Amino acid sequence: MKTIIYILIAVMIGSIVYSAIPQSNKNVQVYKNEIVLESNNKVLFDSELQYSVNIISKRLEDYGIKLFSIYPVVDKSQIHINFKKQQNVVEIADLLCQIGKLHFLETYSSAEVTAQLQQKDKLYALMNVEKSEYYTAELGTCTLADAEKLSDYLNSGAFRKKIPANLLFAWSKVSAEKPNQLSIFCLKLDNEDISVLDGNAVAEIKLDISDSKNPAILIKFNEQGAKFWQKMTAENINKTIAIVMDQQVYYAPVVKSEIKGGNCSLTGKFSEKEVKVFVSLVKNGELPTSFKIK
Repeated sequence: MKTIIYILIAVMIGSIVYSAIPQSNKNVQVYKNEIVLESNNKVLFDSELQYSVNIISKRLEDYGIKLFSIYPVVDKSQIHINFKKQQNVVEIADLLCQIGKLHFLETYSSAEVTAQLQQKDKLYALMNVEKSEYYTAELGTCTLADAEKLSDYLNSGAFRKKIPANLLFAWSKVSAEKPNQLSIFCLKLDNEDISVLDGNAVAEIKLDISDSKNPAILIKFNEQGAKFWQKMTAENINKTIAIVMDQQVYYAPVVKSEIKGGNCSLTGKFSEKEVKVFVSLVKNGELPTSFKIK
């Protein structure tokens, strides 16, 4: 667990915005029978490609897609998928492309960050800053077009001097409802205290649709994870814990009380399809690299 913290701290030294700017899938052809996935950033060995094929197959099956064939093309570091019925590519893109690395992280509130800034700070010209009487880790929102400018400013030496040394920013996941808008969240990392949970601590995860209008995610941590989860929730009552997948914030629920026994229930404004994707990603493990749809 300490290793995870040190890796994240090392990343922070290089960049205070530790997630890449998410890309919208709105320009992808929506329905396809055939999809070609290509590895990002690295050439994969035969064993890595086959491992990826197995993970993606399980993700699709858990999501409810059963009729497809999938095979690796080793010399191109590609995976080819043929579906019997056309599939909505945007809807299943995360299942095909995301590594699936999960973290539960403490946060700073937006008020704690803005309290360090002057009213004329450049930040306010680059984004809409959240002003809330309640605790929120969401600093604010910006358009995809302005995201690079905002990232450059947050990473600048001038801005970093104004904020706590263990503060990291992370982008939200692009939503289907607002494909041109991003939120940015304030994460807290503490290398003195083991306060980071990851996907290895999850013993079980499942979808709860007993309330069809408000689907929920039920998580059960293993013994070690349950201890960290109890400690984290006890120290963050009425504060937000960020649930981060591949360095993007998927959910940021507010802790209402200390949680014993290793259970976690996530509810919020997300659809059943979004919940199914998240559960399938966590349940079936991490890919060795991310992929892109050709």
